[in-house]
Amino acid sequence: MNRVPVNTETFEIIGAESPNLPEWLSGIGASEEQILDTTWAGYPGLGFWPIVDDYPFNNNPALIIGPSKPLTVDANNRRIVRAYTLVDRPPDPSTDVSIELLTEALTSINTRYAISGTLWKGLPIRTDDSSQTKYLAELAAITQGVRQDPDLWEFGDTVLRPISNADFPQLAIAAREHVRACFGVKGYVKGLIDDKTITKIMQLEPLYRQVLETLEGEASIQKIGT
Repeated sequence: MNRVPVNTETFEIIGAESPNLPEWLSGIGASEEQILDTTWAGYPGLGFWPIVDDYPFNNNPALIIGPSKPLTVDANNRRIVRAYTLVDRPPDPSTDVSIELLTEALTSINTRYAISGTLWKGLPIRTDDSSQTKYLAELAAITQGVRQDPDLWEFGDTVLRPISNADFPQLAIAAREHVRACFGVKGYVKGLIDDKTITKIMQLEPLYRQVLETLEGEASIQKIGT
């Protein structure tokens, strides 16, 4: 079960979702009530609430379950809801489709890979838009001389690790370079779509991943669910 940390007073999500609890909770076999509200442990206003999936009813064969909406807080039930949308059923990936549909599929693939994270010194780091903004804020803090040296930073595996002010720019650059590489691959594959070298949706992701692995190395590409 994935959970997210929540401010139990303002009902705001204050961290990333994870299947793992902090060691100070998981190591003692905390009860569900203790997990939902950690005031007892000296952390007032903090809880780790479970994520539940909310799938819409669908009896239309032309529609399928699509992307999820942003997480919402169900304060009454102390849970986080991940609601899903209905979208048009995509065409058969083994048949030839239009350039427009191929381009849409490529954009979706690129987004998944760009935000999936990468590795820095063998450690997972986040590359989504929110994390990119946080990198900029940290870099600004270093420039202004207000960041502790070293200071803790949450990695993609939700583990807090100390990062020095000298090393942090390299971490941020690694995240930026991953996103740049993804968009470079997108541009290359789009060219193959436009000249009709690629005509099927099923051709897109294997080629995209192959080219990205060539640029970054297989170990730097995080496991991405399909």
